[in-house]
Formats: sequence, structure tokens, C-alpha cells
Amino acid sequence: MNTSAVHPPLFQLGYVPHDVEAALDYWINAVKVGPFFKVPHVPYDAVTYHDAPTTIDCSLYIAYWGSVQIELVEQHCDSPSLYNESLRAGERGLHHICYTVEDIDVARRRSLAAGGQIVQELFFANGGGIYVDFGGGPGAIVEILQAPPEGKIMFDMMQGAAADWDGTEPVRVLGGP
Repeated sequence: MNTSAVHPPLFQLGYVPHDVEAALDYWINAVKVGPFFKVPHVPYDAVTYHDAPTTIDCSLYIAYWGSVQIELVEQHCDSPSLYNESLRAGERGLHHICYTVEDIDVARRRSLAAGGQIVQELFFANGGGIYVDFGGGPGAIVEILQAPPEGKIMFDMMQGAAADWDGTEPVRVLGGP
């Protein structure tokens, strides 16, 4: 049986750590994953949380562990979001898993038809993302991402950097020094 039609390949393990520096230290020094690329203050066109508009100022730290992306989310504001909800609840460990799709609108319809609740939605040009709760508690959130073409190019660059990483420059800021 071809399970990839039912279960798309895992793309990402996502975390919302209480202490980003400690999380980076763990991944870089204990697990030897890197380099991490900081995407500062992600420019979303719009965000909804429980169907209500919200504004999220967050930075992402992204690295690759083989073919799996590791994402650390750092929210810089108190705006309502799935990230702040998890932090306030004291949740630790895996926050969400993610897979990618070519059409976020189809993924949204399928998720709702399967009984999922869209908790948070991210809107950006040529793509978007939804966080779906299919039930099951912490760590059961599924992010579904339609990455824009420039995002795919960025992810390929990050994965290539991980393949050749020698331990130097463990955290690199995109668009920065």
C-alpha cells in the first residue's frame, strides 16, 4: 500500500520553547543539528487565531536534521496565538508536525471534512499555512504549509548548508550580518 497518498512525508518538527537560547544550545550542541537560520520578524500578510484576526510578531529559527526541518518559534508580542497559548499552558516538547502541500485551499477543505479544527491560519503571498487540531492533546497539532517558490528556494539552501555544516556559525541571521 502506498501510504504517501494518505500520509504526506513529514517535513518539519516544530517547537515553541520557553527559552529559545536553551533550545538552540540543545539542538546545536547535544543533537548536533545546524546551522540554524534565524528568520527575524516574519512578515505575514494576515493571521487568524480561532477565526479572529490577530497580529503576530515572531522570528523563526530553522535547521535541518537530514531531510526533516527543525523549527523553533519565538513570538515577540503578547498577541493571541497558538504559540502564546502553548507557552501560557506550560506545554513543553513537540508543538506541531508539518507537511507541505501544493494547494492550501484543498488542504483546508480536506482538514475540515476530516473533523479537524483550524486553530490558526497564516496568510502570505503565493502560499499560506494552517494549524489544524484533529484532537489528541499537546503535540497533536498539524501544520499544513503551502510554501511560496522563494520559500522553497530558501529551504533548499538551508538543507544544503546542513549537509555541509562543520559546526561553525551555528546561528545565522537571514537578511542580517
